[in-house]
Amino acid sequence: MASFTDKELEALRDYWCTPNWTIPRDYGYINTLKSEKPWDFARWEFVRRDDFYRYIWRKQQKGEETGFKSSYFGLEEFIPPNKRGDELSDDFAFIESAYHKGIIARNKGVARAVSLADFMKDPVGISELAVPDEARTGRKVFDLLDKGFLIFVFDPRIPPEYSLNYVGSKLEKHREYLESKGEKIIKRRNIPKDPVTLLRVLDADYEGASDVEIGEKIYNKKTTVNNNAKHSQPARHAGNRGRKRARQYRDNFSRLQDAKLREQ
Repeated sequence: MASFTDKELEALRDYWCTPNWTIPRDYGYINTLKSEKPWDFARWEFVRRDDFYRYIWRKQQKGEETGFKSSYFGLEEFIPPNKRGDELSDDFAFIESAYHKGIIARNKGVARAVSLADFMKDPVGISELAVPDEARTGRKVFDLLDKGFLIFVFDPRIPPEYSLNYVGSKLEKHREYLESKGEKIIKRRNIPKDPVTLLRVLDADYEGASDVEIGEKIYNKKTTVNNNAKHSQPARHAGNRGRKRARQYRDNFSRLQDAKLREQ
Protein backbone atom coordinates (compact mmCIF):
# COMPACT_ATOMS: atom_id res chain seq x y z
CA MET A 1 0.00 0.00 0.00
CA ALA A 2 1.12 3.58 -0.60
CA SER A 3 2.88 5.24 2.29
CA PHE A 4 -0.14 6.93 3.88
CA THR A 5 -0.37 7.24 7.60
CA ASP A 6 -3.61 6.17 9.28
CA LYS A 7 -4.42 9.83 9.86
CA GLU A 8 -3.84 10.67 6.18
CA LEU A 9 -6.04 7.78 5.05
CA GLU A 10 -8.81 8.90 7.36
CA ALA A 11 -8.58 12.45 6.01
CA LEU A 12 -8.63 11.16 2.42
CA ARG A 13 -11.75 9.10 3.05
CA ASP A 14 -13.46 11.96 4.82
CA TYR A 15 -12.71 14.31 1.92
CA TRP A 16 -14.16 12.01 -0.76
CA CYS A 17 -16.80 10.48 1.53
CA THR A 18 -15.64 6.96 0.72
CA PRO A 19 -15.75 4.06 3.19
CA ASN A 20 -12.82 2.10 4.52
CA TRP A 21 -12.38 -0.48 1.76
CA THR A 22 -11.18 -3.12 4.22
CA ILE A 23 -14.57 -3.07 6.00
CA PRO A 24 -17.35 -4.43 3.70
CA ARG A 25 -20.20 -3.45 6.02
CA ASP A 26 -19.32 0.24 5.58
CA TYR A 27 -20.62 -0.10 2.01
CA GLY A 28 -24.08 -1.17 3.16
CA TYR A 29 -25.74 1.92 1.72
CA ILE A 30 -24.76 0.78 -1.79
CA ASN A 31 -27.07 -2.23 -1.54
CA THR A 32 -29.85 0.08 -0.40
CA LEU A 33 -29.31 2.25 -3.48
CA LYS A 34 -29.39 -0.79 -5.73
CA SER A 35 -32.69 -2.08 -4.36
CA GLU A 36 -34.59 1.09 -3.49
CA LYS A 37 -33.22 3.81 -5.74
CA PRO A 38 -33.15 4.13 -9.54
CA TRP A 39 -30.26 2.65 -11.47
CA ASP A 40 -28.65 6.06 -11.84
CA PHE A 41 -27.93 6.41 -8.12
CA ALA A 42 -25.79 3.26 -8.06
CA ARG A 43 -24.01 4.28 -11.26
CA TRP A 44 -23.08 7.61 -9.70
CA GLU A 45 -20.98 5.77 -7.11
CA PHE A 46 -18.69 4.63 -9.94
CA VAL A 47 -18.59 8.00 -11.68
CA ARG A 48 -17.64 9.93 -8.56
CA ARG A 49 -14.64 7.64 -8.13
CA ASP A 50 -13.29 8.47 -11.59
CA ASP A 51 -9.91 10.19 -11.16
CA PHE A 52 -10.50 12.21 -14.33
CA TYR A 53 -13.93 13.39 -13.17
CA ARG A 54 -12.43 14.46 -9.84
CA TYR A 55 -9.66 16.31 -11.67
CA ILE A 56 -12.10 18.18 -13.94
CA TRP A 57 -14.36 18.98 -11.00
CA ARG A 58 -11.43 20.49 -9.06
CA LYS A 59 -10.54 22.62 -12.07
CA GLN A 60 -14.14 23.77 -12.34
CA GLN A 61 -14.16 24.77 -8.68
CA LYS A 62 -11.12 26.95 -9.31
CA GLY A 63 -12.82 28.61 -12.27
CA GLU A 64 -10.31 27.13 -14.73
CA GLU A 65 -11.36 26.25 -18.28
CA THR A 66 -10.98 22.53 -19.04
CA GLY A 67 -12.79 22.13 -22.35
CA PHE A 68 -15.00 19.47 -20.80
CA LYS A 69 -18.65 19.98 -19.98
CA SER A 70 -20.70 17.92 -17.56
CA SER A 71 -22.46 16.21 -20.48
CA TYR A 72 -19.18 14.43 -21.29
CA PHE A 73 -19.74 12.44 -18.11
CA GLY A 74 -23.44 11.97 -18.76
CA LEU A 75 -24.51 14.67 -16.29
CA GLU A 76 -26.68 17.76 -16.67
CA GLU A 77 -24.33 19.62 -14.33
CA PHE A 78 -21.19 18.89 -12.36
CA ILE A 79 -21.89 17.26 -9.01
CA PRO A 80 -19.32 17.23 -6.20
CA PRO A 81 -17.67 13.78 -6.29
CA ASN A 82 -17.71 13.69 -2.50
CA LYS A 83 -21.51 13.52 -2.53
CA ARG A 84 -22.73 9.96 -1.96
CA GLY A 85 -25.53 8.40 -3.97
CA ASP A 86 -27.90 8.50 -1.03
CA GLU A 87 -27.38 12.28 -0.80
CA LEU A 88 -28.59 13.05 -4.33
CA SER A 89 -32.00 14.58 -5.00
CA ASP A 90 -34.80 12.13 -5.78
CA ASP A 91 -35.10 13.34 -9.38
CA PHE A 92 -31.41 12.78 -10.19
CA ALA A 93 -30.78 11.04 -13.52
CA PHE A 94 -28.01 10.71 -16.07
CA ILE A 95 -28.60 12.30 -19.46
CA GLU A 96 -29.38 9.13 -21.39
CA SER A 97 -31.64 7.94 -18.57
CA ALA A 98 -33.60 11.18 -18.20
CA TYR A 99 -36.67 9.99 -20.03
CA HIS A 100 -40.27 9.34 -19.09
CA LYS A 101 -43.61 8.95 -20.84
CA GLY A 102 -44.62 11.72 -23.23
CA ILE A 103 -42.51 13.60 -25.72
CA ILE A 104 -38.75 13.37 -25.52
CA ALA A 105 -36.80 16.37 -26.70
CA ARG A 106 -33.38 17.89 -26.25
CA ASN A 107 -32.49 21.09 -24.47
CA LYS A 108 -28.86 21.96 -25.11
CA GLY A 109 -27.90 18.30 -25.43
CA VAL A 110 -29.81 17.08 -22.38
CA ALA A 111 -32.58 14.53 -22.88
CA ARG A 112 -35.82 15.63 -21.23
CA ALA A 113 -39.38 14.35 -21.19
CA VAL A 114 -42.63 16.28 -20.94
CA SER A 115 -46.29 15.32 -21.12
CA LEU A 116 -48.34 16.19 -24.18
CA ALA A 117 -50.34 18.67 -22.12
CA ASP A 118 -47.18 20.46 -21.03
CA PHE A 119 -45.93 20.37 -24.59
CA MET A 120 -49.04 22.15 -25.86
CA LYS A 121 -48.57 24.86 -23.22
CA ASP A 122 -44.85 25.29 -23.81
CA PRO A 123 -43.37 23.01 -26.52
CA VAL A 124 -40.58 20.82 -25.13
CA GLY A 125 -40.53 23.04 -22.07
CA ILE A 126 -38.08 25.41 -23.70
CA SER A 127 -39.15 29.05 -23.69
CA GLU A 128 -37.33 29.99 -26.88
CA LEU A 129 -39.23 27.26 -28.72
CA ALA A 130 -42.64 28.25 -27.34
CA VAL A 131 -45.25 28.84 -30.05
CA PRO A 132 -48.41 30.93 -29.67
CA ASP A 133 -50.78 29.08 -31.98
CA GLU A 134 -51.85 25.55 -32.88
CA ALA A 135 -50.43 25.71 -36.38
CA ARG A 136 -46.93 26.44 -35.16
CA THR A 137 -47.32 23.83 -32.45
CA GLY A 138 -48.16 21.30 -35.13
CA ARG A 139 -45.11 22.31 -37.15
CA LYS A 140 -42.95 21.88 -34.07
CA VAL A 141 -44.34 18.36 -33.58
CA PHE A 142 -43.48 17.46 -37.17
CA ASP A 143 -40.07 19.02 -36.71
CA LEU A 144 -39.43 16.65 -33.81
CA LEU A 145 -40.60 13.70 -35.89
CA ASP A 146 -38.28 14.75 -38.72
CA LYS A 147 -35.39 14.72 -36.25
CA GLY A 148 -36.11 11.13 -35.33
CA PHE A 149 -38.08 11.55 -32.11
CA LEU A 150 -41.09 9.35 -31.38
CA ILE A 151 -44.27 10.81 -29.93
CA PHE A 152 -46.79 8.79 -27.91
CA VAL A 153 -50.20 9.90 -26.69
CA PHE A 154 -51.43 8.30 -23.46
CA ASP A 155 -55.00 7.69 -22.33
CA PRO A 156 -54.99 8.29 -18.54
CA ARG A 157 -58.05 6.05 -18.16
CA ILE A 158 -56.00 3.01 -19.10
CA PRO A 159 -53.75 1.46 -16.40
CA PRO A 160 -50.29 3.05 -16.85
CA GLU A 161 -48.43 -0.26 -16.90
CA TYR A 162 -50.34 -1.37 -20.03
CA SER A 163 -49.46 1.79 -21.92
CA LEU A 164 -45.84 1.82 -20.76
CA ASN A 165 -45.32 -1.86 -21.62
CA TYR A 166 -46.70 -1.23 -25.10
CA VAL A 167 -44.53 1.83 -25.61
CA GLY A 168 -41.48 -0.02 -24.27
CA SER A 169 -41.88 -2.83 -26.79
CA LYS A 170 -42.37 -0.35 -29.64
CA LEU A 171 -39.28 1.61 -28.62
CA GLU A 172 -37.13 -1.50 -28.42
CA LYS A 173 -38.21 -2.61 -31.90
CA HIS A 174 -37.54 0.86 -33.28
CA ARG A 175 -34.10 0.94 -31.65
CA GLU A 176 -33.30 -2.42 -33.23
CA TYR A 177 -34.38 -1.03 -36.58
CA LEU A 178 -32.19 2.07 -36.20
CA GLU A 179 -29.22 -0.05 -35.15
CA SER A 180 -29.69 -2.28 -38.19
CA LYS A 181 -29.44 0.88 -40.30
CA GLY A 182 -26.10 1.74 -38.71
CA GLU A 183 -27.29 4.53 -36.41
CA LYS A 184 -25.58 5.05 -33.06
CA ILE A 185 -27.71 3.67 -30.23
CA ILE A 186 -27.06 4.64 -26.61
CA LYS A 187 -27.16 1.50 -24.51
CA ARG A 188 -27.68 1.34 -20.78
CA ARG A 189 -24.55 0.61 -18.83
CA ASN A 190 -25.67 -2.20 -16.55
CA ILE A 191 -24.63 -2.16 -12.92
CA PRO A 192 -22.59 -5.32 -12.12
CA LYS A 193 -23.99 -7.98 -9.82
CA ASP A 194 -21.29 -7.22 -7.25
CA PRO A 195 -21.04 -3.40 -7.19
CA VAL A 196 -19.79 -3.31 -3.60
CA THR A 197 -16.81 -5.51 -4.44
CA LEU A 198 -15.82 -3.33 -7.40
CA LEU A 199 -16.28 -0.10 -5.46
CA ARG A 200 -14.07 -1.48 -2.68
CA VAL A 201 -11.45 -2.28 -5.32
CA LEU A 202 -11.64 1.26 -6.73
CA ASP A 203 -11.21 2.77 -3.28
CA ALA A 204 -8.28 0.43 -2.56
CA ASP A 205 -6.77 1.30 -5.94
CA TYR A 206 -7.04 5.03 -5.22
CA GLU A 207 -5.35 4.57 -1.86
CA GLY A 208 -2.47 2.71 -3.47
CA ALA A 209 -3.21 -0.86 -2.36
CA SER A 210 -1.21 -3.57 -4.14
CA ASP A 211 -2.67 -6.44 -6.14
CA VAL A 212 -1.78 -8.82 -3.32
CA GLU A 213 -3.54 -6.67 -0.73
CA ILE A 214 -6.65 -6.45 -2.89
CA GLY A 215 -6.58 -10.17 -3.58
CA GLU A 216 -6.20 -11.06 0.08
CA LYS A 217 -8.56 -8.55 1.70
CA ILE A 218 -11.30 -8.32 -0.93
CA TYR A 219 -11.19 -11.62 -2.82
CA ASN A 220 -10.05 -13.70 0.17
CA LYS A 221 -7.16 -15.29 -1.69
CA LYS A 222 -4.43 -16.66 0.54
CA THR A 223 -0.70 -16.15 0.36
CA THR A 224 0.71 -19.62 0.96
CA VAL A 225 4.08 -20.57 2.40
CA ASN A 226 5.98 -23.54 0.96
CA ASN A 227 9.55 -24.44 1.83
CA ASN A 228 9.86 -21.23 3.83
CA ALA A 229 8.97 -19.18 0.75
CA LYS A 230 5.84 -17.10 0.29
CA HIS A 231 3.73 -17.68 -2.82
CA SER A 232 1.30 -14.84 -3.42
CA GLN A 233 0.34 -15.63 -7.03
CA PRO A 234 -3.35 -16.47 -6.33
CA ALA A 235 -3.84 -13.24 -4.39
CA ARG A 236 -1.86 -11.19 -6.90
CA HIS A 237 -3.76 -12.57 -9.90
CA ALA A 238 -7.15 -12.04 -8.24
CA GLY A 239 -6.25 -8.49 -7.25
CA ASN A 240 -4.96 -7.66 -10.71
CA ARG A 241 -8.09 -9.02 -12.43
CA GLY A 242 -10.33 -7.22 -9.96
CA ARG A 243 -8.50 -3.93 -10.46
CA LYS A 244 -8.84 -4.10 -14.26
CA ARG A 245 -12.51 -5.04 -14.07
CA ALA A 246 -13.33 -2.24 -11.60
CA ARG A 247 -11.53 0.36 -13.71
CA GLN A 248 -13.34 -0.84 -16.83
CA TYR A 249 -16.75 -0.45 -15.22
CA ARG A 250 -15.84 2.95 -13.82
CA ASP A 251 -14.64 4.29 -17.17
CA ASN A 252 -17.63 2.83 -19.01
CA PHE A 253 -20.03 4.53 -16.61
CA SER A 254 -18.32 7.91 -16.48
CA ARG A 255 -17.23 8.62 -20.07
CA LEU A 256 -20.00 8.95 -22.66
CA GLN A 257 -19.30 6.95 -25.79
CA ASP A 258 -21.79 8.86 -27.93
CA ALA A 259 -19.84 11.49 -29.86
CA LYS A 260 -22.81 13.82 -30.33
CA LEU A 261 -23.49 13.99 -26.60
CA ARG A 262 -19.80 14.34 -25.85
CA GLU A 263 -19.57 17.43 -28.04
CA GLN A 264 -22.42 19.25 -26.28
